[in-house]
Amino acid sequence: MSAVLNFTELENIISAASKKFFFNAQFDCVVVDPGQDYRPSYFFELDSSFHDTAEARNRDQMKNEICAAAGIKLIRIRAFEQKETTREAFAQLIREILMPAPL
Repeated sequence: MSAVLNFTELENIISAASKKFFFNAQFDCVVVDPGQDYRPSYFFELDSSFHDTAEARNRDQMKNEICAAAGIKLIRIRAFEQKETTREAFAQLIREILMPAPL
């Protein structure tokens, strides 16, 4: 997270727990815009059954809080089958989401 979000802009508006979490957390995928100096455009998380524990839900909530404070939309994709959690499957889902719909 610290590679793409400015902590100084967030530190006074996020919880103490989220401040600690900020420097250890990462996004599963950030899509950047090469036409805009590689500015981050989309933020994705791949959630699966591993996100169902109380500890994981707490981490997800802190990530949601940080994103809301930063004014960014975190797009969560829920994988319901193990095969959907591979890097290739996740990349394909992101491509499908970002592809313009045919006219």
